[in-house]
Amino acid sequence: MRTTSFQVRVALADDHQLVCAAITQLLQLDPRIKVVAQAHDGQSAEQLVEQRSFDVLLLDLQMRGKHGLELLKTLGDHPPACVLSAHTESHFIVEAIRAGANGYVSKQAAPEELLHAVLCIARGETYFSTDVRQAALNFTARGIDLRLTAREQDVLRLCAAGLASFEVAAKLNISRRTAEAHRANFMKKLSLRSQTDLVRYALRHGIITQDLSLDRSARLWTNARAVVTST
Repeated sequence: MRTTSFQVRVALADDHQLVCAAITQLLQLDPRIKVVAQAHDGQSAEQLVEQRSFDVLLLDLQMRGKHGLELLKTLGDHPPACVLSAHTESHFIVEAIRAGANGYVSKQAAPEELLHAVLCIARGETYFSTDVRQAALNFTARGIDLRLTAREQDVLRLCAAGLASFEVAAKLNISRRTAEAHRANFMKKLSLRSQTDLVRYALRHGIITQDLSLDRSARLWTNARAVVTST
């Protein structure tokens, strides 16, 4: 897991320049954080994403020229991103999580929450401000754990479905080593010790079902039967 012993480089993407200026002043009150770049429209935000010269991206969802969700999908899971938005409706939060956001902080949140979010996300964790956390939890009740990053969630689903590391890597267009690192991370976060534990967790949380049909279902059923008979 990454640590915050270094100064966290933050990039801001928001089309309200006064908002960016205020957030910059707030963040730089903490000596562990440095704002290194700003973008005030979708096009410049896209250029920021392509450069990836930051540790955490804070972005608004609705900017001129490029929607924040598109930028999240382009960015992937590294460097991590946190949505900073005035929208607290559940569908905005759910879509941000699905697009790969590592956190979501509303613009009505307390200033210390934003500072905490940046530091948490820089460590490889996730963070949702108090006023949007319930919406995120409602979504996670359907199988997503807030402790996991979006990429860890993807790897978990595929591993629970019986795919080997090289197959997960191929499906997600990442290296085998990266897939294995994500697996190790979520296994540790969820206190899972074996594939049987993983399948049990996935069945219990609705991530996979007993009638799941995949080309590789034989391998899944071997694990799932063992789980069903032991629960």
